[in-house]
Formats: sequence, C-alpha cells, structure tokens
Amino acid sequence: MNGPAFVRRIVDGLCFERRAYDRDDMLAYGTLGLIEATHSYRPDRGAKLTTWCYRRVRGAVLDGRRRARWFHRGPGYIATTRITAHNHPTVEPTAEAKADVARLLSHLPEREAVMLALVYLCGWRPAEVARLLGISRAGARRLQQRALERCRGMVQG
Repeated sequence: MNGPAFVRRIVDGLCFERRAYDRDDMLAYGTLGLIEATHSYRPDRGAKLTTWCYRRVRGAVLDGRRRARWFHRGPGYIATTRITAHNHPTVEPTAEAKADVARLLSHLPEREAVMLALVYLCGWRPAEVARLLGISRAGARRLQQRALERCRGMVQG
C-alpha cells in the first residue's frame, strides 16, 4: 500500500470516530506523521515498518487535533483559522483586545498568568501546563480557577 492510501485508511477510521474534525486537516497531520515515522524507523527495535508507521500516523493525527481543539470550544476563545465543522466565523482579535488581555495578565501572579496564557491563548491542556510548572493536575485546575476568579474580579470591579 502506498503512503497516501495508508494515511487515508487511518484517517477514515478516525473520521468515523470523530466526525466534528476536518478530514483535510487530519490527512495533513497524518502525512506529517508518516514522514516522521519513515525517518525515525529502526528495524533493530523489532517493530515492523507498517506497525511503526500506523502508530506514528495515528498518534500524529490525534496530537494535531488535540493541539487544535481549543478552536472548537465556543465563545470567548480566540480563533485564528476558519472553523468549518461548526460553521463559526473567523474571529481575529483586535490590537485593543490583545492589549487588554496583556494588561489583565500583567496584574496576575506569574504562575497564574502563565497558566491562562498557555491554556487560553496557546491551546495547551491544563495537564501539560501542570507538567511544565511541576504541579499536579488538581493543582493546575485550582490554579486556573483562582486565576479566572481574579480576572473576573478585575473586570467587574
């Protein structure tokens, strides 16, 4: 089986499971995963090439969708690409909005500002930020909630 057909077969299975995602994006993630897999494959590790590539392609597609997931969360999130799956319009933040967010984050303690910036502006999952900060997932959730409460207080008061 050739490379594009291999990726298409894997993506078709994932599209059936996850219908809300754009198939073209998933094919692009899968193709990048296939390229990475062919460069990193080492037969001395015991895995067959098709097994190695399957795992890398599927993982690349899932990782790509996870990184892009924050675009699909709804109102209040900054989307920079067109979202076709949900027919949401493109939202480009204005310079004024960016300045307001930067000003708001500058009044927060450093860890809380990092948490909100990475989760809401960069699309990281709270668990990833927890690993970066060296805290537990529950600690990351508490940190996020505390930061959001401070932001609400600053905006309202």
